[in-house]
Amino acid sequence: MKIAKKLIFFLFLILLIVIFGYFYNLNSDVVNLDFVFHKFIDIQVGTVVVLSFATGVVFSVLYMAFELIKITGREYRLKRENKKLKKEIASLKSKYEPQEVEQEVLPEPIEDDEVDADVDEDKQ
Repeated sequence: MKIAKKLIFFLFLILLIVIFGYFYNLNSDVVNLDFVFHKFIDIQVGTVVVLSFATGVVFSVLYMAFELIKITGREYRLKRENKKLKKEIASLKSKYEPQEVEQEVLPEPIEDDEVDADVDEDKQ
């Protein structure tokens, strides 16, 4: 399975190189490129396009690397905070666990017959 994935990637890479080569040959016109600090004379349009693409790829990779570093740092901070909060919850649970409370001993309930007998005695 790994060999098949590598083969597909390799074929895709060759196809990409062929497409870039074809595109480069189609754009063989020459242009002058003037930057503020340097001037390029008689450079092919295909070269300008390929260099622009490569520059975009480099800046995109750099941007994604910085974003990845930022996200990893945020994830680390959140894991650390989560661990701290779990410890706090555990300490609060142990602090406020229900304690065994001594129950008051209540007197035995009075039977209905005894109540009726007391009422009858009061009437007489």
